[in-house]
Amino acid sequence: MGQAEPFHWTLDSAFAFWSEWAEKLVEDDGVGPRFWSAELFILTYQPATIAEALCQLEVARDNFIGGGRGDGLDIQVMDKAMDLMRHEVLLQAVALAGRSAASATQA
Repeated sequence: MGQAEPFHWTLDSAFAFWSEWAEKLVEDDGVGPRFWSAELFILTYQPATIAEALCQLEVARDNFIGGGRGDGLDIQVMDKAMDLMRHEVLLQAVALAGRSAASATQA
């Protein structure tokens, strides 16, 4: 018997599949390996936007509710999302300070 084809995910496709099956997954329904592959892809993805981080946080939250993951990927997702959010907050603060300085010089 040959090896199964690897799953090729994008964050959108993995999250859509994961969302569809998260509540109705049954061990013997045949989607288990694909589901776990999607979840692993989501949790190891490096988010570049808040929307991507939110997808990861939803999966991590589901894992926390279930008692957490033994491999620590749920905690790593929280760390990556928090780093991204801190970066976004810093960018917003710099932009706001720049606008404030520009209006002060115009006054």
